[in-house]
Amino acid sequence: MRLSNEVCILALIFIDKLIKLASVQVLTINWNPILYAAILLAAKYWEDFYFWNIDYVDCIRAYSLQATNRLESTFLALCEYGLFVPEAKYEKYFRAILSDCEVSTRCSSFSVSQ
Repeated sequence: MRLSNEVCILALIFIDKLIKLASVQVLTINWNPILYAAILLAAKYWEDFYFWNIDYVDCIRAYSLQATNRLESTFLALCEYGLFVPEAKYEKYFRAILSDCEVSTRCSSFSVSQ
């Protein structure tokens, strides 16, 4: 199981949407389930072939299937079931990340798939 650059960007957009719509604060005690749910949803949103929740449970081993299902449904509800991302918004996040990577040597392996 590998994450594409697009899934990572979408996960970031979904987390920002969660923060703005539901006033969720990302803290040391909740960042992990928030990121997990965002990646799960972003992969389902973007990929032509996506894994079932049980596949994430088996691969990552962070949460049970019941907890994964609950995280996914709660995240969706808090985002008001609106995961559509306009092209302009995706491009804005993509460009911001790319410009940060150009400044940072830590992102030297970031590749752009066209």
